[in-house]
Amino acid sequence: MNLGELIERSPVRSCSIEACVTRATGYREELGRVALWDQSIFKRMYWRLLRARDGGLFIATDPVAGLVALLPLAILQVNTGRAIVTGRLLGTAQSVPQYTSWGTNTGTTAAADTTLFTETYSTTNNGTGNQRTAGTMTQVTTSTTNDTEQMVATLTAAQAQNGTQGQLGGPISNAGIFDAIGTAANLTTAPSGGNLYMKGDFGIINLNQNDAIALTFKVQYS
Repeated sequence: MNLGELIERSPVRSCSIEACVTRATGYREELGRVALWDQSIFKRMYWRLLRARDGGLFIATDPVAGLVALLPLAILQVNTGRAIVTGRLLGTAQSVPQYTSWGTNTGTTAAADTTLFTETYSTTNNGTGNQRTAGTMTQVTTSTTNDTEQMVATLTAAQAQNGTQGQLGGPISNAGIFDAIGTAANLTTAPSGGNLYMKGDFGIINLNQNDAIALTFKVQYS
């Protein structure tokens, strides 16, 4: 079985990320669903075409930070995420994937990914080192009762995120969930380590210091 067949036969029915930006000024931008994967290739194609057709509806303008352009790209429960699921089902000493982080580099999410594209940091820290943000996990209903896992986390920019892509201060362009808090050695480096559970990439989101993004991750099982 090749990778394409494995993904198509995955018990995961769909994955998505929704985003809402709240600027430090109080300006709020509901960006809606910024990344989607579905078992049905037709649903994936339809969503991409719809986003491309109505692209203007997915550009939010902030008078301070300028344009935010969002294009549909990729999101997956990656291979290490599946290992986390099976480990939890078997009752092994597998940590809960409850920590969210974001990245600043370009790339298209692949099943074999184990890290974000240039992970950066938010305001979450322990006073000594930066940490990933713990999200709130719940069961929600999409098609059948409690068939969807939902994670909601809000990350606030500790610095301006509108510089060069691939640098710590670059615009936000991907996000994911890990099973470890990934505490960094200091307050100027990004969290690291742990196992990646889910990851999605999207068009760049420029932030000023203290701007925040509320991210809603969903994994639906069939």
